[in-house]
Amino acid sequence: KLTPVFWPIRIIGANCIFVYVVIHWWNGFIQKNIKTHLGDDIFLTFGSGYEPVVAGAATMLVYWLMLVWMDKNRVRIRI
Repeated sequence: KLTPVFWPIRIIGANCIFVYVVIHWWNGFIQKNIKTHLGDDIFLTFGSGYEPVVAGAATMLVYWLMLVWMDKNRVRIRI
């Protein structure tokens, strides 16, 4: 049994192909939808200097939530 420290790594490893495809194909789509639903200035919350960091963190959070859902429902994408 894995310790809770390794839980995030296990989730990413279980669907690494999904992560690769999503990062390369959906990055603009996810960020555009976050702006649509939360406002155009949502990434400027901490100032314009941190806009790329906040945008990346928000996008990764959406990816992470997708991976957690896939893990809880035992969805695995394999070749």
